[in-house]
Amino acid sequence: MSKFLKILICAALACSAWAQDAYVKGGSFSDTVEKSAAKYRAAAAKRAADFAGDFKISDAYASFAFPNWSKHEIDSVNPAKNPFNPKLAFDGEYVWKKIDLCFDKSFDLQICNPRYKRSVVFYVYFTIDAARAATLPLEISSGGKCELFVNADSVAVLDSSDASEKGYLGRANVSPKNSDRRTSGFKKVALNLKKGENKITLKYFVPTPKLPVLLYMSFDGGEAVATAEKIAADFPAESDTFFMWGANRQVLPSLLAARDNRAILKDYLSEALERSLYSAGKFERELEKLASDGSEAGDAARIALWENMLKTLEAEKALGYDVANVRAAMEDIKKTYPEYDGDFAKLAEWEKAMPEIRAALMAGDASAKARAAQFKQFATKSLLANPLLKKHPKWAFIFRKWGTKGMGIPQNWQGNTALVNAGFLKGRAKSHTFADELWIIDDISNPQKARKVFEPKSAIADIDVSYDGKKILYSTIDDKICWRLDEIDLESGKTRQVSPRLYDDIDAYDGAYTPDGKIIFCSTATHVGVPCVEGDDWVANLYSMDANAETEKEAEDSIRQLTFEQDADWSPTMLENGRVLYTRWEYTDNSHYFSRILMHMNPDGTAQSAFYGSTSYWPNSLFYCRQIPNDPNKFVGIVSGHHGVARVGELHLFDVSKGTVEEKGQVHKYASFGKTFKPEIKDRLVDDKFPKIIHPYPLSENYIIASVFGFGDEPQGICLIDKFDNITLLHSIQSRGYVYEPVPVEPRKLPNEIVDKTDPDLDYGYVFLNDIYKGDGLKGVPRGTVKALRIFEYFYCYRDIGGHAYIGNEGSWDVKRILGTVPVEPDGSALFKAPANRPIAVQPLDADGKALALMRSWFVVMPNETQSCVGCHEGQGMTPTTAPASAARKRPENIREFLAPVRGYSFDRDVQPVLDQYCAGCHNPDASKNIPNFSRKNPKIWRKFSESYLNLTKYVRRSGPESNQHMLAPLEFHADTSELMQMLEKGHKGVKLDADSKAALITWIDLNVPFFGTWKEVYPTVKYDGYERRKFFLAKYANRHDDPNEIKYDGGGRKFQRPVPAPRHRASAPKADGFPFGKAEAARKVADAKLPKEIVVPMGGGVNMRFTLVPAGSFVFGSNNGFYDEGPSRLEKVEKPFYMSQMEVSNAQYATIDPTHDSGHQDRLWKDHVNQGYPSNLPEQSVVRVSWNEAADFCKKLSEKIGVGVSLPTEVQWEWAARGGSGDDFWFGKLGDDFGNFENLMDFNAKKLAVEGIDPQPRIRPPEYYDTIAADRNVDDGNLMAVQSGMYAPNPFGLYDMQGNVAEWTLDDYTKTLGGEVVPDRKVVRGGSWRDRMKFSRVSLRRPYRPWQKVYNVGMRLVINDAEKAAKLFPKADALPEYKFKNTKPLPLNLSTAQ
Repeated sequence: MSKFLKILICAALACSAWAQDAYVKGGSFSDTVEKSAAKYRAAAAKRAADFAGDFKISDAYASFAFPNWSKHEIDSVNPAKNPFNPKLAFDGEYVWKKIDLCFDKSFDLQICNPRYKRSVVFYVYFTIDAARAATLPLEISSGGKCELFVNADSVAVLDSSDASEKGYLGRANVSPKNSDRRTSGFKKVALNLKKGENKITLKYFVPTPKLPVLLYMSFDGGEAVATAEKIAADFPAESDTFFMWGANRQVLPSLLAARDNRAILKDYLSEALERSLYSAGKFERELEKLASDGSEAGDAARIALWENMLKTLEAEKALGYDVANVRAAMEDIKKTYPEYDGDFAKLAEWEKAMPEIRAALMAGDASAKARAAQFKQFATKSLLANPLLKKHPKWAFIFRKWGTKGMGIPQNWQGNTALVNAGFLKGRAKSHTFADELWIIDDISNPQKARKVFEPKSAIADIDVSYDGKKILYSTIDDKICWRLDEIDLESGKTRQVSPRLYDDIDAYDGAYTPDGKIIFCSTATHVGVPCVEGDDWVANLYSMDANAETEKEAEDSIRQLTFEQDADWSPTMLENGRVLYTRWEYTDNSHYFSRILMHMNPDGTAQSAFYGSTSYWPNSLFYCRQIPNDPNKFVGIVSGHHGVARVGELHLFDVSKGTVEEKGQVHKYASFGKTFKPEIKDRLVDDKFPKIIHPYPLSENYIIASVFGFGDEPQGICLIDKFDNITLLHSIQSRGYVYEPVPVEPRKLPNEIVDKTDPDLDYGYVFLNDIYKGDGLKGVPRGTVKALRIFEYFYCYRDIGGHAYIGNEGSWDVKRILGTVPVEPDGSALFKAPANRPIAVQPLDADGKALALMRSWFVVMPNETQSCVGCHEGQGMTPTTAPASAARKRPENIREFLAPVRGYSFDRDVQPVLDQYCAGCHNPDASKNIPNFSRKNPKIWRKFSESYLNLTKYVRRSGPESNQHMLAPLEFHADTSELMQMLEKGHKGVKLDADSKAALITWIDLNVPFFGTWKEVYPTVKYDGYERRKFFLAKYANRHDDPNEIKYDGGGRKFQRPVPAPRHRASAPKADGFPFGKAEAARKVADAKLPKEIVVPMGGGVNMRFTLVPAGSFVFGSNNGFYDEGPSRLEKVEKPFYMSQMEVSNAQYATIDPTHDSGHQDRLWKDHVNQGYPSNLPEQSVVRVSWNEAADFCKKLSEKIGVGVSLPTEVQWEWAARGGSGDDFWFGKLGDDFGNFENLMDFNAKKLAVEGIDPQPRIRPPEYYDTIAADRNVDDGNLMAVQSGMYAPNPFGLYDMQGNVAEWTLDDYTKTLGGEVVPDRKVVRGGSWRDRMKFSRVSLRRPYRPWQKVYNVGMRLVINDAEKAAKLFPKADALPEYKFKNTKPLPLNLSTAQ
């Protein structure tokens, strides 16, 4: 504990009689807080001098946050009942961690729950050593539920959720608007201390993750609280806001004692900024300046800024507009419409008067509010006089009453069906809460005159106006509590049912008129469930039907399914070019929080493709998108989160001509109020954002009508939003409910009519790929590499079933049905016949049949369509090559069967037969218990998965259910990056798979290790007769008559084929004079070179690289005891000393030559990912995902820059340097030795890859089948990922991380044996990495990778062969600190004392 903290506590040890009145009223809230704080702190210092000798406060500790159900651990750790044991360990870490606990101000104990667990219990513990028995008054307030113990006695319980506590600091009538930072009221507790040591324990129960858990403790006799009460009484507006924005009662007392109030005020200043109106940009800049200022002046400036922000907000609410913004809009209107009669003279008068009005409002002058209201009236009138509004006078909107379930808006992962379902997995409800009304505004420039035209006593949603302006299509709920489409004739008031209602198990909603007289709408006839909620929410895809069918049967017969999605489609709307714009949610092997992609297609379902947001995290969740009139590139849309408030969010303008990924196409945010746009990737993105907008309808990019929540003091309503930060309320019925979905009621120009190219009687179409090498999907892959395409189909889960761990473990959400393969022409083109009306994906294959890229998405071919692609993930504007494609000059290829007929790929039927034949004879429980079982024994040991399957997946690196949302680099999860394939390629125990067996295994890896090939194997039956009903509707609406649950192939059990003995190098290993040698001899050899041991090479920009001298010498190169390609071992002599970079090249060093490179992130296990994973791109980390070609180019450019030749090391140089004189597997010892102080390898920390929760964090004691990475778990080297090179002990030559952290490119071509036949297009990688076990990190191990391949764990280090020249050019390096050895024995997983 700090000296200041001890003095502060000791100073407070007087009883309340010593408490002084610290209140000093100043001229303002901030002045009062500043002066009172100065007086309070001065008194505290004086008291400290009187009492510092009587009491000693120990360091404070916080315990592990135990799940509430861990009763044994919770009871055993409790220091009020048990001796405090700082060496107690649990889950591989110490239970107790020292914290810098603060007194007299809030301290956030959420640090005790870094894994964001729900319902946790933890303890805070410290001691007070009293020179005499004493009773001390403690003032305490807490978040969560806290029980305070003195020694073994419980003396107080505080519960922040206690509803009986009203208000704060004597202001009982103040109520919070949210409870994000809720704390209890202050409680005065008498601590009866005995002479000597007294144990102080706080036991916490916290139900909610991530929200602050604030603890305030003070021994000041209540002085801070009493002073804060007086401040709150005299300055209620500023003080009350602290409580209203989070229910935190501790802010004011904390501000009195705090030096450096940044942490206390950070959230409040951020929220004040978010709520700010026209001065937000100015405040943002002030906050940025204060962010790094921890001085007293900075403290005062922050409090003053808080006060200014609140007063400014109230003033700007009264004004309603900023006069500069009004001028900008009026000038734009005048420029666009010269006939506009805005009163610019009056505007100038307001501009002149505005400083005085604002100053009066800021001063609280009540008379100024009348003038503010006059200005607001003027501005509103001026903006509503816009001739653009006169061109679109008549508008319809929906009124929805208070009490409607969920405000009548589905959550961001749901469709309308969720609004009429009974609850989680309970199916449809028996009633609904909708009583909507349709209203019309006849003149939008006089919007308060609105009239109700229709009240069906049901829902009205998703309204769309016919092209003649006479009818409105809408979604409603019938007496069976099913959604259907109806239409109202606005002239007669008559309604008609549009969608047929023949089936009670499907809904139809969200329809849009198309120019050919049809309707595109959403329907749950898919019988698909949203997998991330176990199928509870029913998936609606897009269908089309004849809008003018005369009978229900005719309407039914006209229905065609257009999309075949894993998850929902939303908000279909027409583009002016005749295509349909809609949002699609997808996450096949992808992160599911932010994967709502804006799509477009022809009305017949052909040419489905991404419009915006594919392979992006931002814009998070995109809803209600509409095109800007007369601009095919621009659209507006609502950017929202995943969880949190439903569908509302930020309104943004996009331009696809500027980009379609992340924020590249974002051009404006309405309203920005001068703030800088910063894309934010966050789950509950807009919960605390203001204003919240929904249902935008653009008249132009400058003027949009939308429904708005939370704009200043304005009620929720229909508003005019302009590009100049003006928001004008048009209509509200907030006294009774909400108003939604404003749309103009007028004739519209028909979009271009695109002729229907489909033939619903066919069950096939064609796919034409112009050039697979175009586009970013295979960027850098040399032409000729792709030999074929693997074609597969996704088979989605049904209603009320599903999840990410049912088809496979750390595998796919969906069944994958293998259709077969098709060849790719040398020029990269392909043309093949494909089954229609199903979600298809392709994988480009190399000559070994291994996927070069993963398509974590799908496309659909309509019957008779030729679906054309320019390349692999080509950009939206990319054009085909001008040269005629070879495939286009041939007949379309039929998909070639892959080993067996079309089937759901299954471990039991496709992979286990391979293991039966090649593995199970040795890998079975009867043969050995020390090696994994790959036999058919123990078929269902966890979630119906076999032991064989669960064991084999440990050796496969794969994307899992969720991985990086961004486009993966080619070969990111290539089969050759898996230990399983590396072992087989090298010849494990002589096993040599036949071609078909190898292909079967590779395909399983590429398909993300599925176990089940049908859903019926997982769930023999499903609700709603789902298996039959899906087949029925697919046959009816999509001409599909197959049964994907039917099992037509089983590879069966095969007889074990014992492998021939593995080849071995017969000759004994040669001997080298003086080799091996120890550390002293290594140092002598370096000294004998008579060159500086270490030099520093400047790389520019303040970045340097250290090089270590590696001496000349002879050694035994390679090994006859490892894999066959590691030998035959031979004598090698390094003739001359050379300099080698002492550490691996870092990202910062690499950036001096190539600042565009990104080493990216590393994938975690499980789901709910909200970012790309664990970083590998921090400046200090070793560079990875740099190809051999790029590494060679780096060397060339660096050589030119520093004036001496730099290159990658040869294999001989690398091994000589790595060995450091050792003749063993490692420079520090043998295979199986403790490597924890020497190399960063895959160790005990592998368990941290097994994560869970939103923004997933490492699991507590992860079960075996969640923690699926093969690792050497008997060692804890202290790190999971690659770290800054140089954090482990150096080898005898002074080199760091030679066999760990990241693997490293060498200069040499890969050969089948040392000195043997060269393998074309392969370079050698040496050393292990953070992801490798010891076995695959041995000094002689060699890995072959393509020179253009970017490998997730491969980096580089450099050599300078002209050591004498380098020694003259560069200065000597200062010696590095000596490495301090650490304990590398893993701490216990179960609660016990660490040894």
